[in-house]
Amino acid sequence: MKKVLILTAVIFQSLFVHAQNIKDYICVVREQYSQEQTEMYDEYIKYLKKKEYKWIESNLKYAFKQKSFGSGFIYVDEDGTNYIFTNCHVLPVCSLATVEFEGEDKKTTRYENLRVIARDMELDLAVLKFEGENAPFKKGLEFNTAPLQENTEVYSAGFPAFGNEPLWQLGKGTVTNSRVSPKIPMYDPSNSTLIQHSAIIDPGNSGGPLLLQDSKTGAYTVLGINTWQAYRRQNTNFAIPSRLIMDFFRKAVKNPDEDLEGRIKAKAERFKNVLNERNASFQTIRQFISPSLLTRENIHRYITKLDDNDEEFYVLRNYMNSYTTDFVLWYEARKIYNDFNTIEDDDKKDEEKKSSASDETDEEEEKPEIPEDVSFYELTDVQVNGKTCTALMTDKHYGSTVETRWVYDLGTWTLKSAEYKEKGNKEDKKTEHITFRSVFRIGTGRILNSEAVTYDGADCDPELYMPFEFAWDFMFSDWFYHGIQYTYQVTENDTLKLLGVTLTLQVPLSIKNNSINPFIRGAGYYSVFSDDAAYGWSVDGGINLIHYTNSQKQDGFGIGGSLRYMKTTSLNKNCCDYKFQSASVYLIFPQD
Repeated sequence: MKKVLILTAVIFQSLFVHAQNIKDYICVVREQYSQEQTEMYDEYIKYLKKKEYKWIESNLKYAFKQKSFGSGFIYVDEDGTNYIFTNCHVLPVCSLATVEFEGEDKKTTRYENLRVIARDMELDLAVLKFEGENAPFKKGLEFNTAPLQENTEVYSAGFPAFGNEPLWQLGKGTVTNSRVSPKIPMYDPSNSTLIQHSAIIDPGNSGGPLLLQDSKTGAYTVLGINTWQAYRRQNTNFAIPSRLIMDFFRKAVKNPDEDLEGRIKAKAERFKNVLNERNASFQTIRQFISPSLLTRENIHRYITKLDDNDEEFYVLRNYMNSYTTDFVLWYEARKIYNDFNTIEDDDKKDEEKKSSASDETDEEEEKPEIPEDVSFYELTDVQVNGKTCTALMTDKHYGSTVETRWVYDLGTWTLKSAEYKEKGNKEDKKTEHITFRSVFRIGTGRILNSEAVTYDGADCDPELYMPFEFAWDFMFSDWFYHGIQYTYQVTENDTLKLLGVTLTLQVPLSIKNNSINPFIRGAGYYSVFSDDAAYGWSVDGGINLIHYTNSQKQDGFGIGGSLRYMKTTSLNKNCCDYKFQSASVYLIFPQD
């Protein structure tokens, strides 16, 4: 019977005082929420309470109300800048943090608004910085990158939870495996080996240092950062080695803009390898997901999907218990996992059907089978545009192209989306995920030339004015959209209030996060909120200039202008028909 090794990230912390005041350099780390995040979580705690999802409500409330915490330690750089090192899973979503140092007199010194300047879920590392001249520490802990031997005495330090409150702890153990590569979902052995040790680890030790004490001087140095604990095994704990931590610090903090293309190629290659693993899990995919997806809109989209009868609800429940504030990112990881596995399974079924049909028509012809250990995806193209990137992966057996979009933030590349863009010759299967976007327009116009046709002596004024117009367009692709448009036009003796349906064809020309879109638009109108019935049509030609505020090109703002030819026809014989040419200017607000 297989023994399953279950590893959980250790989110709380540890008690004991040793020589050299080591506790002075080790702290409690808590996430600090912005006003927007505070309002966002309060809103959904109330929603969960109303829906009677008490388990996730209590966990979210617990995490959000500053009850969850981890450990960290102070590091002073050569230039005197103060940093705090900890685990990424201690600070999964917030951009600010609070740290607390406990003195020998049990008094707590708290530092708030420390900015998260580097974070990598894949490595499970995060770095905080004391900004400006705020450098309360003249010295900190030093890293030790010397090779380790098994049976070396080591110490775990931190603040694990005791009654939901942090309590100092310094534990002693030995190195039991100096270079281990455990086969677990949240760890990629291609990054580095880990340190396995027996020094005591409890929930809350996450982010605290694994220490080596010099036998002569009593000085402590940092061998690594404690991160995981193995259950169903006694005294089996893991730490990220110092050489990997310092490499991350050099790249993400000291040289954040160095070799971005090389870094994303390495990251995309690792993501491709995850997709190619036959036994890959969505836990592995979670490491790549961008925290920027944790928005109010995404939380609303996912939290309103909670359903006791949904199998996915129970699959994710355990992870949402431990990582409540970033549950949206777990949903995203699960969605990508399901999308890829469903498509791959369906592809295999289609191949089996084709093979069966071939066997019926020609039993002598044999179809080559695809070995189970052969990779499906190959990284075929990487396009870096500043701090955004699109990486294409091709399924070499089924001809599909997968588009992954990445953003560089806090010293690392993170995944914003992964979707099929084409499916080769497979016409019977729709796999592209189309995003339905909308565009709101509001503006004004000026009549350049007008002509009025009079019926039965009606008093028609050919001088038309167009003071107001608004429209809501619904986009089915970057090239094509339709919508509704309301136009308000007046003369001295007449008022035209027209509601129309539009159809637009545009040519999008993108430059980074900006778009220049020449277009042509046709519309049909009918009068509304008016005593005089009329209908009409128009043709527009113009250009829109849009700046998008995210790399997905779903939200932004812009301006536009157009020239229009329009004709209206009255259904009442005592009213007027109009023909006119106009110019319009308007504001544009694209929305997801």
